[in-house]
Amino acid sequence: MHKLIFTLFLGAATPALAQADTASLPAQADMATDGSTDIVVTAQRRAERLQDVPVSVTAVTAEGLEARGISNLSQLSQAAPSLQVSGENNFTVRGVGTLAFQQGLESSVAIAQDEVNLVSSILGGAVGTFYDVAQVEVLSGPQGLLFGKNASAGLLNIVTRRPELGKFSGDLQLEGVHRPTTPNNGLGFIGQGTINLPVSEKSALRINAVYSSQDPVVKFIGSGKGDFGQTQYGVRAKYLVEFSDAVSLYIIGDYNEEHGIATYFDRPYASLAPNAQARGPLQAIGIEPGLGNLLIGGGGDFYRDVKRGGIQAKLSYELPSGVEVSNIAAWKAASRRQNFDTDYTNVNGVDINQSKTDYSQFTNELRVALPAANRFTGQMGLFFYSGHTKNESALYGFNFLPAVVLPNFPFCVGATNIGTGPGQCRRSNTAFLGQDGKFDLKSKSYAAFGQFTYEVVDNLKLIAGGRVTHDRLSADLAQHQGLYFVTLGVPLVTSDKVSNTNFSYRLGAQYNFTPDIMAYGTFGRGYKGPGFSQNVPRLGVSPVVQPEINNNIEVGLKSSLLDRKLIFNLAAFRSKFKNLQVSSFNPELGSTIVQNAASAKSQGIELSINARPQRGLTFNLAATLLDSKFQDFPGTECYVGQPDASCNVATGRQFNAGGLRTPASSKLVATAQVQYEWALDASLNAFVEGNILHRSSQWFTINQAPGTRLGGYETLGASIGLQSLNGWRASIFCRNCSDKFVPSSLSIDPGEANNGRLGTAFLTNFNSVRQIGVNFGFEF
Repeated sequence: MHKLIFTLFLGAATPALAQADTASLPAQADMATDGSTDIVVTAQRRAERLQDVPVSVTAVTAEGLEARGISNLSQLSQAAPSLQVSGENNFTVRGVGTLAFQQGLESSVAIAQDEVNLVSSILGGAVGTFYDVAQVEVLSGPQGLLFGKNASAGLLNIVTRRPELGKFSGDLQLEGVHRPTTPNNGLGFIGQGTINLPVSEKSALRINAVYSSQDPVVKFIGSGKGDFGQTQYGVRAKYLVEFSDAVSLYIIGDYNEEHGIATYFDRPYASLAPNAQARGPLQAIGIEPGLGNLLIGGGGDFYRDVKRGGIQAKLSYELPSGVEVSNIAAWKAASRRQNFDTDYTNVNGVDINQSKTDYSQFTNELRVALPAANRFTGQMGLFFYSGHTKNESALYGFNFLPAVVLPNFPFCVGATNIGTGPGQCRRSNTAFLGQDGKFDLKSKSYAAFGQFTYEVVDNLKLIAGGRVTHDRLSADLAQHQGLYFVTLGVPLVTSDKVSNTNFSYRLGAQYNFTPDIMAYGTFGRGYKGPGFSQNVPRLGVSPVVQPEINNNIEVGLKSSLLDRKLIFNLAAFRSKFKNLQVSSFNPELGSTIVQNAASAKSQGIELSINARPQRGLTFNLAATLLDSKFQDFPGTECYVGQPDASCNVATGRQFNAGGLRTPASSKLVATAQVQYEWALDASLNAFVEGNILHRSSQWFTINQAPGTRLGGYETLGASIGLQSLNGWRASIFCRNCSDKFVPSSLSIDPGEANNGRLGTAFLTNFNSVRQIGVNFGFEF
């Protein structure tokens, strides 16, 4: 039935891109005769019509986010098929992303908000629940040339609404959901409000606030304690002053907090071996492993507390010639404290998995932009980044042994019979097994960049740009200062430094056959700087992770037809990655290591269609056909029991993953939406909307361990409601209406791997199950 519905959508549909909220973006768009406007994007750091930009971009406006019920980045893949979110907000674009769970490495998919890169994964979560967002853009392919730092695979660009001069206004948005098929019979609430205040004739203040509370999808039935839901709240203040027509200052300050482990650490077992140590304790509390199991236990504490904040300021000056000079300075900081019971039973297997991380960054970017209307136009600038990460972590437990035997020889956990005689403990151990460490990373990045376009003849433009980047990093690592009967990982105390200078570039051309039909072709080299692994596979191996390079070629067609009632965009691409930075679990060490894959190739086609056959009726379709594989990856960690001749003790249990698909890369992803709005009377409209997402099968692990493959699926969404021209809007909706259970990740269980057995676990997000809800909004 789902496939039939999906086929019908494909016959009629396209990307759910409502018209842009142009009042919140720096430039206005042209209007078609049906009253719709073109989408305006900032994919090249200046406001341009989407159809004029020689970059593959999926732009989802505030209206598009609202129509699909997308409230955070983890749900954005519902509208952007090239984007995949794999648990814990790890992003991939076109099948490539770092998927790293360490603080010494940045993501290959960068996040920028209001022109400032959020470099650390902790800061990336600062986006949290969307509020007062004008538009979110998913930029495919290398984007580091203009966007500050790294982005070798792609970029998520979030643009929030700017203060409006001379206007007193505000809005209130409320949403309540029910997840009836979860063990908790869960509820959720999101409330957000905005007020826009004119301070003077030439200045305005805009204040936003958001609060979100979500019951977990997974139910806790253990003996421990903790915060098992998810609560987020934050405030943002924006001040804009235009000193004159040429000079302006835009300041943004924000603070937000996030509490609870839901969607991060509530990880049920999907499969366990018959002789698994956790099986008996799980059965004792009524848990049977399986993909339909939404229960977890635990005797330890569960918490996740994140605080983030920052301030940024942009000073802009436009010369009489039209040249704009601007400077953006930003300071951002975050802290995270967390712990969870790793074995998820009421017996102490590994009850402590805690860490505390503090991060801060300062960025400054000086930019000079030439007038966009000139034959020769473009921008150039200087960029500086300084970041500091401090992390302390500890992982330990009793390995399911009775507490009464642990103080005695040979385990000697909390031993009191210290001595040198037979049967006496020479030392007192912290736990039966474990690892701990401290990590201090300081990094600096300097760059000079420029990208220019020259219209050599009418309608033919040549594109050329380059960026010189110099990175310097230093790290202090101290692993395993505690004492354990069984030590996980490799004890290591070291200080190391790495520096690298890189030249990345972009060359291409675009040709406008008509004002509404444009073709382009580009070749670009993307760059992601070096990093550090917090663990090493063996002594003598450097923790330095080498830079990642992406050579990308792309050709595309962008067209607006039938008085812009039909938009058809197509892009074909091929990316070749060298030294791809990846993270994988090493079962022999019982820890995650970061390393460089030798090479990977991602190639495919991206398609988007937007049709407005009549006023009020919109069809959308977006699809990505993808082939993303490792070309050569010696040193890939084997899973326990892998039937490969290379996976034996003599070879270090490693094999070559060349030819295997990259994690979280489906061969086909397609999303479709239809929306219709009609007038009930002079002041009241009704609307109805439906959408569908199809994603073919994907692996979540590099070594393709059994149980870590998610089969293909479709999910449905729908909404119906009323919208008043007086400023209010109300709707009822369902997300994942058919209740297709979709985990956000599937992974190897580390505890079982440490004991030479294969077990798997999974994570969920709030779209993993059916949601039924109501939404109400009011503007004044």
